[in-house]
Amino acid sequence: MNVLSNLHELEISNQWKASVLLIEQTYLKDEKNEYLLIRILFQCWFVINVISVSDKGKEFDDVFFEQLFKYYFHIYFTLEHRDCYSELFLGFILSIVPIPLEPYEKWEKYGNELIERSFSQNPTSPIARKIMNGKNNSTMYSYSEEDLLDEINYYFPGKTVMEQYFREVLLQ
Repeated sequence: MNVLSNLHELEISNQWKASVLLIEQTYLKDEKNEYLLIRILFQCWFVINVISVSDKGKEFDDVFFEQLFKYYFHIYFTLEHRDCYSELFLGFILSIVPIPLEPYEKWEKYGNELIERSFSQNPTSPIARKIMNGKNNSTMYSYSEEDLLDEINYYFPGKTVMEQYFREVLLQ
């Protein structure tokens, strides 16, 4: 997304709050843009669960990111229509490492429900099949590695630190 062109620079310089605020400011100009809404949620989750546990995060405040996550999570679920991929990816992040909000089990369960609902809407998606296999600890749903890579390249082109992280996780 062109309006977020300097997002990568903010991430690599550990300006996580500025990166989230850039996405938020862009979203507030286009509140019907589900991609930007999901991106805010992903960025908050990423800072809380990946950056804050590494020694790289010097400019973050977990409370800020948790509150922002809760606020936009609520807005997300007031949307009349939600894309099945946004549900899949949101479910995925909540099921692998739920945001540290109480009760933890509720968020994890909700993540799994989002994955299942999304999968039922798009059962041929290689990413959905891979996530379902991981969730069920099985290889029940087949997919071609080439199709998986194409889909990952589309949704996570690797232009930002967060996209690179999810590429690596999904390609494991």
